[in-house]
Amino acid sequence: MLLNIEGLDGAGKDSAINNVIIPRLEAAGLPVDKVSGTGGTPMSLAIREVNISHWNDEPVSGDTELLLMYASRIQTFTARLLPFLKENPNGIIIMNRSWWSSYAYQVVGHGASRALFEQHVEHLERLIPTTRNLFMTVSPEVGLQRAEKRAALDRLESEGPAFWEKTRRAYDEMITRHQDTTTVIDANGTFDDVNKQLEPWVDNIIKLARARNF
Repeated sequence: MLLNIEGLDGAGKDSAINNVIIPRLEAAGLPVDKVSGTGGTPMSLAIREVNISHWNDEPVSGDTELLLMYASRIQTFTARLLPFLKENPNGIIIMNRSWWSSYAYQVVGHGASRALFEQHVEHLERLIPTTRNLFMTVSPEVGLQRAEKRAALDRLESEGPAFWEKTRRAYDEMITRHQDTTTVIDANGTFDDVNKQLEPWVDNIIKLARARNF
């Protein structure tokens, strides 16, 4: 089972995963592996760092970004996630960002090839199908403020409010496209406010896992 946790930068995905989702699943006796969609192994993380780094005045095309993100993801899938599921057939993968983000940032944000993107999605979904999506919605302004407090902004985070608004609309497309498997929660509020929305979602995942005889 693969759970995709999505949202703009600053939505609080890591906090939600580490403080609510994983502890609740583990308390239910379910084996869990948490990964970043583009940083689950040393090699995949190194590829991601190349992609998000500042390159002075050298332009980076959307297709270059997309191919690098795909290389990072496929390395994570083949070197870490597939072995995890082989060892734990009832395991649950918590993925912080998936190919949704490639659509938002690379395809819509930077004009990467949609045809190339769809080929990548088809391959990844054949390897490990996504079971459920959780989108943590946050305004671009709030997300940017939180991201700036967290650390220095990387190349993609530094694009500015107009880019963030564009990616937010792209995420809306993905939510509509996958509405049958997607839950949206409001992440603009406090940690406690977000937790109250997360807990029922996680409980439903536990029920789903048990119904599948995991």
